[in-house]
Order: sequence, then structure tokens, then C-alpha cells
Amino acid sequence: MMSIKLAATAGGLGLLGFHLAMTALHVAPVNPLKVEHERLVSSWIGPVFEQNWKLFAPDPIAIDQGLLVRSRDAAGSEGAFVDVTTPFLEKKHHNLLPTREGYQVSGVVTRFIDARQTIVDALGLDETVPVFLGPDDLVDAAEADRRTYEEALLDLRDTARHHGGEPGATHVQVRLVQHTFPRYSDRMSTGLGEITHATSPWLPADGPLA
Repeated sequence: MMSIKLAATAGGLGLLGFHLAMTALHVAPVNPLKVEHERLVSSWIGPVFEQNWKLFAPDPIAIDQGLLVRSRDAAGSEGAFVDVTTPFLEKKHHNLLPTREGYQVSGVVTRFIDARQTIVDALGLDETVPVFLGPDDLVDAAEADRRTYEEALLDLRDTARHHGGEPGATHVQVRLVQHTFPRYSDRMSTGLGEITHATSPWLPADGPLA
């Protein structure tokens, strides 16, 4: 009995030491050891032990983003937009043991926005260009940046289709909704902030985008 207790204690201490080591590497500046074990560190820390320093920020989060999707069938009938984001948020907020699934929608939205911004910055495009870039916007983009953007858009479509698309849909259309909050010091006087949205062209429900 004593040996079992000692083994359990040793195992618990070993696990705690491993967790502390992974956490230290996660928050440490970039260094050779961190780079070498980046995949292991990321898989251990996320999503349960993810470090979110917004808790200590002097100003609350400024932007909230959501994803909607609607479907079109072979007869050309178009459905209404379905909210994909809210069910994930509700599941996340009521689950004491979060899983990677709860981060899926927010993750694909963030990756798409980041991929688009990379092209906008690299080409010096005006910020008034559409959120969903067209062929004319992408023609001068570096091949790697264009491929990253197209893969991010494909992931966005697949996630939206999987979680909100209608069975038998031939095409889907995704809509990104962005709620920009007023700064904390202004919230009493400026209301709820600004809500904008951007809607993609109709995309094939399956397979490549083109």
C-alpha cells in the first residue's frame, strides 16, 4: 500500500514538474530549446492551459468576430444565414474541461483575417479593398501568401459548411461579422460600438474553390 502511495506521489510530482517546464518554455522568449520543442509545448499547453494575458491588459478586448453561413441548392434556392459562432461560444462557456473543438471557429476566422492582412500589407493595398479578396487583388501577391490565403479561405468555408450548412447544398456563402467595441472609458457615452460585416461570393460547397 505504501509503495502505491509513493508511486502515485512520484508520478504526480513528475507530472507537475513536466507541466511547469512546458509552461516555462511556453512563456519564455524565443530560444533554441523552445524552438526545438515547440510542437510538444503547443500540444501540451493548448487549449486547457493556454496563457491569455488579456486578463491583465489595461484595456478590454476591442473586437469580437463572428461567422455566419448560408446555403444554396442545385435548384438555386437560397437559405437564411445561420450563426456558426454562438453555439461554440455557449459550449465553451459551459464546459469546465474545454477541448480544441471550442476554438475551431475562432481559429479559422483569425487565420483567414491574418492571411488577408499579410497580402494587404505586402502589396500596400488600401484598407478599403474587400475583406474577401478577388482575383485582381491577388494577382500580384507572392505565391506563398496567395496559397496561404486560399487555404485559409478553404478552411473557413469547410468549417462554416460543416457546422451550419444545409445538407445537399451545392454552394455556400460565408459572412464575417465584426463588432468593434468603444474603448472602456467611452462606453458610457458611445453605446455599443460599431458592427460591420463582409460577405464572400458564393463558393462551391465541396472541393477546390475554383
